[in-house]
Amino acid sequence: IEVQFYLAFPLAVWLVDRFAWRGVLLIAVVTFGYRVAGASGLLAYQPVDLPDVFLSRWLGFALGMLVAVRIRHSTEQGLGFRRELTVLLGAVSLFLAASYFLYGPMAHWAYQPKDLLFAGVYSALLYLACTVGSRAGQLFARRVPVWIGKISYSLYLVHLPIIFALAPTVLALKLHPATTFAVMLVVGIPVVLTVAALFFHVFERPFLNAPVVREQRSSQRSALSQPLAMPVEHQVRDGERSQNRVTGTAS
Repeated sequence: IEVQFYLAFPLAVWLVDRFAWRGVLLIAVVTFGYRVAGASGLLAYQPVDLPDVFLSRWLGFALGMLVAVRIRHSTEQGLGFRRELTVLLGAVSLFLAASYFLYGPMAHWAYQPKDLLFAGVYSALLYLACTVGSRAGQLFARRVPVWIGKISYSLYLVHLPIIFALAPTVLALKLHPATTFAVMLVVGIPVVLTVAALFFHVFERPFLNAPVVREQRSSQRSALSQPLAMPVEHQVRDGERSQNRVTGTAS
């Protein structure tokens, strides 16, 4: 899905840059249209799994782009309390709606839109977190959220395999569902965070630092290829000697 996102990225950039929120609205229409077509059976004979096509999740990607454009072009320093509270309440309402769809009447629908609603929630929080001076931004700027954000891509890569590996062992204990959930939280979260941090330091950070390291090495090679500069005091002494020779010759 990520590869498809990147291949379609120029089109998404053009739509958002040219039409702003209307471009995102068009992407939303495409995404929901694709979901409806898949749920109705119109795309049932495609050779790939329908959720694995970027069109099914394109809206979430575009919402992040819209937030980035909004923040980049904004000249506001912080948000008023009322406005920030309105955005936060809207995010909470979307979260409750998504939870309702998750556990409610559409829980068994093949292509339920809860993930698209969650994308709206995360986009609202992202907007608040990236706005300078906002209360949400101050909260997310603390050490622990920043650290989690730093390793978030590694966390995204490793969390599901770890959960799938832990789940059979925990389910085999045949505990109450609430207890099973609590055990998965108490055991799973530390394990996932630990593995994600190790993955980040071993695999991701070297690639993130690679451009800086290459630039430093290039600078070092350039410096070594240049003739060594003479210290200032040596230059002064050599200048005095040359002046003395000239004076002696003249005499």
